[in-house]
Amino acid sequence: MSFAQDIPSKLLKGIEIEKDEFTGQTTYHAKNCCLSIVHGNDSIILYISLSCSSFDTPIKLKKIYVLTNGETKTIDGKFNIKEVPVRVMTSNSTGTFGTSSYKGTQFGTRMNYVEEWKENAEPYMSMIKSIISNSGKVKFEGENNTLYLEFSAKDIKRMGNILSLFEYLTK
Repeated sequence: MSFAQDIPSKLLKGIEIEKDEFTGQTTYHAKNCCLSIVHGNDSIILYISLSCSSFDTPIKLKKIYVLTNGETKTIDGKFNIKEVPVRVMTSNSTGTFGTSSYKGTQFGTRMNYVEEWKENAEPYMSMIKSIISNSGKVKFEGENNTLYLEFSAKDIKRMGNILSLFEYLTK
């Protein structure tokens, strides 16, 4: 049986549930949300993860800065990087499909480098609540590049939904 059956449907709106039959863990997450919940046999852990990506050259993250409500939180340390091949269109198709004038689309492959930081969210709870209340910005500083992100209203709503679910599960 799924643990989610005991949770009011209002709290699960927009939240995806994945059950790992091998480990018995249930993961709750929302699309494009930096928060997720892992419910194990006897533990419930809220995780925060921030990630960025770039084509062809890794960013080589050194630090992440989170600005919210006039305060900056600096995160440095364990960054994970993975290379993901991405199929991209190198030339458009011409002519009408199914006729002799049709010339097919050409595709190539580019490498997308995804760099991520993931930790237990408990030490960052004041920052998370501040982002949900006041919005925020993130700066990914790397050796090769610096990227900026601003949390949208949808991002903040998803974070609030995950946090509400976490508070419900841990009460």
